[in-house]
Amino acid sequence: MMRCGDLVQPLINLMRDKLLEAPLVHFDETVTQVLYTKKGSELKSVPLVLHVGSGCRTRS
Repeated sequence: MMRCGDLVQPLINLMRDKLLEAPLVHFDETVTQVLYTKKGSELKSVPLVLHVGSGCRTRS
């Protein structure tokens, strides 16, 4: 029996290859609070967001 990760690995590899071909890649690793508990502690997550573009745009 195959696991889900094994089934989607070809798609992940293709997405990585296309990402690495791009002339510009922007990474955002902003820490995000995702859970509160009754004790007041919190769980933090770092979602990795990738944006691929062909050039830089600036605001004038």
